[in-house]
Amino acid sequence: MASETAPTDYRVQPGWGAAIFAVVAYLVIVVGTWKLSGVAYDEFFDTAGKAFKSAVLSLVLGSIFLVAFLAYARWDWIWRDARRLSMGPFLWVLPILMVVGLLTRFAGMDWAEIDGGVIAAIFCAGVLVGFAEETLFRGIFLRAMRVGGRDEAAAAVLTTVAFGLFHLPNILVGGGPGTFAQVAIAALSGFGLYLTRRGFGWIVPAMLLHGFWDMSTFAAADHAKDGNIFAGISQGLFFFNLAVAIAAIVVVWRRDRSTRWQEEGPAIVPAAPLA
Repeated sequence: MASETAPTDYRVQPGWGAAIFAVVAYLVIVVGTWKLSGVAYDEFFDTAGKAFKSAVLSLVLGSIFLVAFLAYARWDWIWRDARRLSMGPFLWVLPILMVVGLLTRFAGMDWAEIDGGVIAAIFCAGVLVGFAEETLFRGIFLRAMRVGGRDEAAAAVLTTVAFGLFHLPNILVGGGPGTFAQVAIAALSGFGLYLTRRGFGWIVPAMLLHGFWDMSTFAAADHAKDGNIFAGISQGLFFFNLAVAIAAIVVVWRRDRSTRWQEEGPAIVPAAPLA
């Protein structure tokens, strides 16, 4: 992932069709594995056995599919951008707040009561989620949205909306009405992950942030200490993060309507000044 080598041609043309295919196929694999596991959504991390049978196995299979898709499709600029887009201080606020938020969640955990096998499962699931979902959305989907004459603002927002809707099938595995709130929260958090990739011009920092964010979420669901100061800080940051995310979307929408990525042979090159 340290460098990006543009292929001589694509086997699959980047665009809406390929992006939707990748998302739907990944969902079928992951949700299908969840359903076959027989483990309810809210019980994934009750025990190590349940976690590895449901969440971890599904993510392994989904990751294998994504690697195979990219190997066949021969897309360029999945892992790195051809050129780093401008950020400015404000757009860094959301990724930084997400880091602070996950650290406070970890600090508020009652680690002594968590089984070692469950901790291992949470770690594996977090690593796999970070790799798979970032490859799928801030990699494949974003790459597909940056063609067809779309500006960067549209590509960013479409990727954000798609990432939110991606969580809707959780209702099929026991997510309940809370799934709709999860869709909105995931979309706004996903914009922070987009900004992380954008700021570094590299997908790996977004993978790391996503992975640790989900690890803290999985662990805090059942093992957070009640009434501790870190839990209060984390909850306060959560709502503040949502407000900052909305503001960041507005900034990108206003700033990047004239920034377009055009095809020049197999590579993408900014068609407008980005500094």
